[in-house]
Amino acid sequence: MSSDRLMRIHSEEFQAMAERVLRVSGLTSRLNALPFEDEAGKADLFEQILGKPLPPRVTIYPPFYTDHGLHLDLAERVFINQNCTFLDYAGIRLGERVMVGPKVTFITSGHPVDPGERRLYLTGAPIDVAENVWI
Repeated sequence: MSSDRLMRIHSEEFQAMAERVLRVSGLTSRLNALPFEDEAGKADLFEQILGKPLPPRVTIYPPFYTDHGLHLDLAERVFINQNCTFLDYAGIRLGERVMVGPKVTFITSGHPVDPGERRLYLTGAPIDVAENVWI
């Protein structure tokens, strides 16, 4: 079994991650219910989700979904269209001027293929998108 990250499902690390996922799910629910023009409300919720303010000139159109948030690294001038999902357990980095079209999903987590290990571990590998890429 090869992966960049491996986490035992019945561990304290997994429990902490599961609690973070529940917290972020609530935050993204609130974000996606805000009026589109509520820039201050969106900025506040994105800061809670990402653990830091959005970089300059980053545009994200809700609805927006992430399961963790703290492992999502956005460079300046990133554009993310509506209805995108970022499962960032193992880390997602979008370089400067990356444009992401509607309904794009980035998934960094999975499970081992072997049925005997599938319910024991969470696997993951990071996604790193170079600058000026359009997805």
